[in-house]
Amino acid sequence: MDSFTKNQVATMGVAIANEEFTQGKREIVLTAATDIFNDRNSKYKDAWRDYRYSTFVDRNLVKAKRLRSLDEAGDKFEMFEQALDQINELAFLAILLAEDISKNEVRRIPITFDSIGDKMKDAAGKLANMGAGIKAPVIGVGAEKHVPVPPMAEVNAIKEEQEDK
Repeated sequence: MDSFTKNQVATMGVAIANEEFTQGKREIVLTAATDIFNDRNSKYKDAWRDYRYSTFVDRNLVKAKRLRSLDEAGDKFEMFEQALDQINELAFLAILLAEDISKNEVRRIPITFDSIGDKMKDAAGKLANMGAGIKAPVIGVGAEKHVPVPPMAEVNAIKEEQEDK
């Protein structure tokens, strides 16, 4: 039940319209969002737990732009679906934030600077073997240093000239 049929949305619309108080209207919408949340969580488990905070923010910006496009196109049905998706995305974010706050943790990018530096050295080595003769920067502690890759004969000659000066 990743989404609702138009009849289900229409039925919810009638229920919301007939509800006298905002609290009751809110409960109907949150129940619908929760149904989708539970369905997706049963399919995809806790994959969302691997997201960084900024991932949720970016996804919601995309959904907000989508909502604007749907509004301009007059597609209320799809807007309803997107609004429920945003409720769920923000619920996931709120859960992660609350858990991390309680543990006094912050989510970090899962790639270490060392692994990026190693990848850059590998790429620079491949370029050098192709005749590029470049230096690959080391990222992390001592990032101002450079690690030379095997240079070409011309680069060695230029280097010797510079050392002589």
